[in-house]
Amino acid sequence: PFFFPKHYFSNSRDTLPAFTKWFNPSCSSSPSLNVDYLLSCDPFVQVEISEDSLSSSSPPISSSSSSSSVYSSSFTKSDLPFSLFLRLITTPRRDLPPELSSKRLYLAQTTPPTHLLVDLPTPKEIIDKDIYSQSLWMGRVRDCKTPIHHDPNDNLFIQLKGKKRMRLFPPHNEDLYKSLLQAGVNKTSLRGPDMMVGAGRSLLDRIAWTGPREALLE
Repeated sequence: PFFFPKHYFSNSRDTLPAFTKWFNPSCSSSPSLNVDYLLSCDPFVQVEISEDSLSSSSPPISSSSSSSSVYSSSFTKSDLPFSLFLRLITTPRRDLPPELSSKRLYLAQTTPPTHLLVDLPTPKEIIDKDIYSQSLWMGRVRDCKTPIHHDPNDNLFIQLKGKKRMRLFPPHNEDLYKSLLQAGVNKTSLRGPDMMVGAGRSLLDRIAWTGPREALLE
């Protein structure tokens, strides 16, 4: 992988407009979303809605499990107005209705709304490459999780705000491949229920976050 210097895309002459237009000016390290600007149009977007909890009554997911506690989760996808999604992720949890305060809301791997594409031009560093798709990921801090997976195409990942913790694996890791086969990853769709909830998700998390850290990015 190739790593650009920190703030490379936000401090250069070719800054992506999203860095300045999508957030309110602030002297703090966590400026708020510029909701008025983002809602110059209000399309429907597909949002992942999940809820995680620990269940001590569930059986171990493998013979090597050190504990019988696994994540027992609900997971669904729903089309919501962009305005409603933004209101839900910017409202403090304590001010949300009880039935919503524990939910994770994540706009994941979604084509950016048309009216915002102008703020995400292709960086000059990859302008001569074949671009297959462009995805937007947006959610509340600590609500944004993606299970271990393999992308068939190269990626350019740009973090507009906040932090994302990633673990990278060598391309020829036989032990990892065997573990993923055990988890049934080859039989599931990316971000489908089998990958996002229950014993399958717990197993994928353990595969991803235990053992040596070949490359851990933050």
